Amino acid sequence: MVHSVLVVDSHPIYVIGLKSFIDSESGFFCCGEALDETGVLKNLTVLRPDLIVIDITLCMGDEFRLLKDIKLIDDKVKILVTSACPENWRIDLLIQAGANGFIGKWESSRSMVEAIRSVLGAGYYLGDAFNSAFARMRLRGTKQLDIPEERLSSREKDVFGLLGKGYSTRRIAEKLNVSTKTVDTHKWHIKHKLGLSDHTVLIQKAVEWAIRESIA
Repeated sequence: MVHSVLVVDSHPIYVIGLKSFIDSESGFFCCGEALDETGVLKNLTVLRPDLIVIDITLCMGDEFRLLKDIKLIDDKVKILVTSACPENWRIDLLIQAGANGFIGKWESSRSMVEAIRSVLGAGYYLGDAFNSAFARMRLRGTKQLDIPEERLSSREKDVFGLLGKGYSTRRIAEKLNVSTKTVDTHKWHIKHKLGLSDHTVLIQKAVEWAIRESIA
């Protein structure tokens, strides 16, 4: 399946470069572009992209209202936020507003490919910028992580950790040398043991746990 990507940034030169790069890769293509809030909402309605790559500077204010507006129009679209200045980020609010991934503009083109593929596949992307920003947020005490991982078996922890790193069910199965059905069974047990309502919450908690482990 080939996925469509909408590029949203206020800098036309950056948009041109990112569009060209996206179109040079297999598995996804740039279906359109937007330079402002009006443009992204209009293109979202018309083009219905699978993923939006958007500059955070267009989203600032009112707890990232634009991200919430995007999700109101299409709650299935994935959002990858970019930024030239991670100090401006409020990771907790971005997650609540609907963002699926975070990548700095200074990172390599390969990292951008990894981010796009991860968000399209697993639903989340964890990059170095996200980890460092989350670490700062944790030190400020703005978010407490309380994952009762002691309830999980060793293999369930393996699955939980890989989910948090953006692995799909198939990739987890390959990594652990088990069947996808076994991975799904582990995921069901994890949700039951941790009292998680659905797959989306499972992924969010797995992401939080993976970050906590990486900065502990």
